[in-house]
Amino acid sequence: MEGEMDKSGRILLAPTLRQHAALDKQIMLVGQLNKFEIWDADVWQKQISEDIETEKQGQFELTERLQDFSL
Repeated sequence: MEGEMDKSGRILLAPTLRQHAALDKQIMLVGQLNKFEIWDADVWQKQISEDIETEKQGQFELTERLQDFSL
């Protein structure tokens, strides 16, 4: 994806992309190894809460690749 920056160094996203991703005012940049994802902040917080609850219930399973991952 190509993008432009404004004079303040902010990345400008086309309205169609913002609408497709349901982005409002606040966003989260979430790193994923060699890329990042742009999430609406409220949607991200909901996803994190759901993931934490799934983990607490013991239903969260890591893929084989993630099981071998370490920092």
